[in-house]
Amino acid sequence: MNTKILDYKIDRDEKAEVIKMIRQIKKALKLNMELTPKERRDMASMGNKRVAFVEKIISIKIENPWVLSGAYSLRELKKNYKVTRDFLEITLEIEKLYKQIYGYYQLAGCETFKKAMLVKKQLELECMVNPNYNGLLKDLEK
Repeated sequence: MNTKILDYKIDRDEKAEVIKMIRQIKKALKLNMELTPKERRDMASMGNKRVAFVEKIISIKIENPWVLSGAYSLRELKKNYKVTRDFLEITLEIEKLYKQIYGYYQLAGCETFKKAMLVKKQLELECMVNPNYNGLLKDLEK
């Protein structure tokens, strides 16, 4: 396990800059709506099999333009597919970044919790010697 995170510091300006950049990404992508959990559940997702399916349909429409010509136009289908692929590429990059940041969060949190538990153990020992600390220990148990 890499413990360099223990020496890592994020100052207020750095944190503000990162949050500002995240908001700029959101603004650049014009992300102004959010799906509800129900909408997400009810919607068909776009996994690898569906990507392959859409690619095959586009290929069929290119080779046979008369097939289902009254249905979706090839141009619109290609446009929607390109937006899908663009969002997928961005999502994968953000997911990689998220995993990396979350790893730092987990490591820092783990170390912080270990140290907090040591303080609690010291407090328990101190309570054996000095009952005046019992109130502090009871506060932790709430």
